[in-house]
Amino acid sequence: MATDAIDVSFLWSITNGNFIIPASGLTKKFDQTVAGGGGPGGVTIATGGITITLSEWATVGMIFLLNIDPTNFVTYGGATDQPFKMKPGEMGFARLTPGAALKLVADTAACEVYIFIAED
Repeated sequence: MATDAIDVSFLWSITNGNFIIPASGLTKKFDQTVAGGGGPGGVTIATGGITITLSEWATVGMIFLLNIDPTNFVTYGGATDQPFKMKPGEMGFARLTPGAALKLVADTAACEVYIFIAED
């Protein structure tokens, strides 16, 4: 594993009847200038939404989200628009823009989402 870096690996394949895409993987290294990251950890997302405060990180970098709810989905994105969706058990990964708001909204009922943010 590289030092001063965030290593991410992604592996996926699709098999749905005759529609088959064999396993394909990608590993990417991102520079991390400021050592740090963590929480907020498990967060309960309400149907009215919740905004995650990013002020405790000096330079926000990468975010990893995991919907650990067994039934309901969550949408997420900016303060006014949440175009991304995580069904139960799904995950999301992205680079954050400094100063941006991160809002998550549960669909039918409150959901538990694990959130990990790494410094850039």
